[in-house]
Amino acid sequence: MEKNYIISKCDDSEFCFQPQGNSLIVLLDNDEKVCVLNETSRFLYENCSGKTVENLCKELFEIILDMEARAGLRFWQIGSVRSTR
Repeated sequence: MEKNYIISKCDDSEFCFQPQGNSLIVLLDNDEKVCVLNETSRFLYENCSGKTVENLCKELFEIILDMEARAGLRFWQIGSVRSTR
């Protein structure tokens, strides 16, 4: 396996993250495979500062509610507005 890793420390243990297509393979420093992160998990790891999917969904929902409030819409009205376009 090619040693083109992104190195990260986790609980004082060294893990290696190797990109493979849209996934990310998590290896121990001795090249033992731990798990494979799918495309969504990889995106969260690389771009979301360790936030969980649940926390990101809550943040996105709050953003949607804020945008609706500014536009004078309610959550259930968004589908109606979009479907009439």
